[in-house]
Amino acid sequence: MGSYLTSQNITAFSAAVKTYLNLTDAVTPPSGTVQTSSSKALATAISQFDLSNADYGTFLLKDRINDEGYAYSLVTLKQDALQTLYQHIANVKDITQQNETSDPADTIAHAALVEELATRENQLSAFVGSLVHSNDLNYAAVF
Repeated sequence: MGSYLTSQNITAFSAAVKTYLNLTDAVTPPSGTVQTSSSKALATAISQFDLSNADYGTFLLKDRINDEGYAYSLVTLKQDALQTLYQHIANVKDITQQNETSDPADTIAHAALVEELATRENQLSAFVGSLVHSNDLNYAAVF
């Protein structure tokens, strides 16, 4: 039987992220310096955990709230569902990049990309919705 992200690991993970975020929020960098991105901060906070052999994949959702701040949720999924989620995200990213480099003056091609992007976003949304409704998407922590 493979390993699963235990509540002890989730607690430690949450504490590490909170500690790192509190440290970075408390320090005001001098003018002209670059602040650490939240993605880099989170990567640093979780680098101590080895979850490579887990039957479940773990990822962090970052949600911007009213342009005021962020909420984070630690989510676990079975590895096969995580791979499918990754593929849906890669599909959306691929079309988004094509759309950004397309010529809007070429209305037929541009419209086709916009339509394809909407289709892929709907597929991603339907997949995530199916995970939520089947209780396969597990919220391990919210902070």
